[in-house]
Amino acid sequence: MNYVMLYFFLPWATLLSCAQSNEHRENVLAWQQSQNEEFKDPVRTPLMAEDRTNFQGHNFFPIDKDYRVTARFESTPESPVFLLATSKGTEKRYRRLGKLHFILKEKAITIEAYIPVQGFGMAALGQHVFIPISDQTNGNTTYDAGRYLHIDGVPASREWILDFNKLYNPFCAYNANFECPIVPEPNQLDIPIEAGIKGF
Repeated sequence: MNYVMLYFFLPWATLLSCAQSNEHRENVLAWQQSQNEEFKDPVRTPLMAEDRTNFQGHNFFPIDKDYRVTARFESTPESPVFLLATSKGTEKRYRRLGKLHFILKEKAITIEAYIPVQGFGMAALGQHVFIPISDQTNGNTTYDAGRYLHIDGVPASREWILDFNKLYNPFCAYNANFECPIVPEPNQLDIPIEAGIKGF
């Protein structure tokens, strides 16, 4: 590429990057708004009546595009159904779909993706991919038991987009009456994830 071409290319590359950044920010802001609306809705909210009355909105980390990563999906089709412990001492049935490999803040990370199953080992129809994680912010700026990420449906591609700006708390962070899966060991990270919803 000669200097003339470079002169014309760089401004367009900068504009494209800014447009993508703005699009990402608007997408996350819309998600944040939907989270707040859900918690204010008396039908959908996990909050107790008094907490809902006083609820002014979630406390979020600043949106950071570096927490939106592309992960390489490694399928594990032979993984058996397993029992995942919950906050109430019971167990829920899940199947591991595969492993997700990605770089976050210059660190190579691998976590697992799950899907809930019904009786006879059948995947629950219409369910989302479930990605629970814990990290070094838990018990400080975030809920001590970890947070969740989910993807609607199972992506067909081997490249999955993970946006940790959309990490949310399990319902039991707001109401002890709920039963929440505990983050399994493979998804317990030794770095801080300063993105998504903070503690309640």
